[in-house]
Amino acid sequence: ELYRTLPFREEILRGLLAADLLGFQTYDYARHFLSSCEMVLGLETAPDHVEHEGHLTRVCVCPVGIEPEVVKARSLASPTLAAIRRLEGQLQGRALFLGVDTLDPTKGLVHKFLAFEDLFSQHPEL
Repeated sequence: ELYRTLPFREEILRGLLAADLLGFQTYDYARHFLSSCEMVLGLETAPDHVEHEGHLTRVCVCPVGIEPEVVKARSLASPTLAAIRRLEGQLQGRALFLGVDTLDPTKGLVHKFLAFEDLFSQHPEL
């Protein structure tokens, strides 16, 4: 859906179609991309590919995720625990706000920054 609202949507879609493979986080994202190729560029698509000007672009769903056991093991490793102790010592008496975010515009990162700005304006003691 996002592609249809962009001012240079045709150019962006054609640029993406120059790739051999496009991976999307979710099935819906892939489906919306293919739908935009149909609606904006008038192309015929298949569930796993689209052909444009003789070039085949494969489309797949490739969710990016973590391996929880690996993360848990690293969080309990000696170097990690030592780094935590150092940070606790450096930050003693102060608050730390930490966020882990993707740069995907649909994830609300800008709103998060605005909320932090508002929070710090209303509570300068933080």
